[in-house]
Amino acid sequence: MVESYQTENYRKQGGDETVIGGTLQIGSAASLLTDLGIGAVAGTGASVVENLGQVHKTTITLEDLDILMPTVETSKAGGGTKIYDFPAGAIHILGCLVDLALETDLGASADITFALGTTLNADGDVADTGEANVIASQSVSFSSSAATVQAQSTTSEQPIVDGTSTAVDLHVNAGDQDDLGGSAKYVRINGTVAVFWVNLGDY
Repeated sequence: MVESYQTENYRKQGGDETVIGGTLQIGSAASLLTDLGIGAVAGTGASVVENLGQVHKTTITLEDLDILMPTVETSKAGGGTKIYDFPAGAIHILGCLVDLALETDLGASADITFALGTTLNADGDVADTGEANVIASQSVSFSSSAATVQAQSTTSEQPIVDGTSTAVDLHVNAGDQDDLGGSAKYVRINGTVAVFWVNLGDY
């Protein structure tokens, strides 16, 4: 997993320094403050602090990650696997892009639905609230037990999720409507998930 911050130039003791290559690491207790290109505080008793670097790009690499696909209801199988814990706070997910290779033992020509969401799937579809609110439900058809998913979120998948009491999670979810599941059945995933998000804050 890589956290990227698009900061290239910064000022130090009155002089300019440029970061070319390498990694600029911002610690958990650090802040990037600015007085450039900001608005003006208004009102008696009001003050303001302006921060940079609030948009996160989180790239998650999946290597042989399995979604177990047990039979969960009559003639249906499904499951999900958590891949990321967001920090505490109200999390605004701005967008997501996935480039994934899938394999399965559900059958050489199995058909499933696949999605990313902040709720873990526990039934035979991925249509419930939160199960597909990051990447919408994708119809996936396997050939020789293999398939690919290359998808991006739309303006319909930009949720603000309340993680102020319980932190928000990100899950890969899959559902099978063809009664192909079993206790040892799986969908195996390799590839990358890139998520852009903002923490709006905690109480």
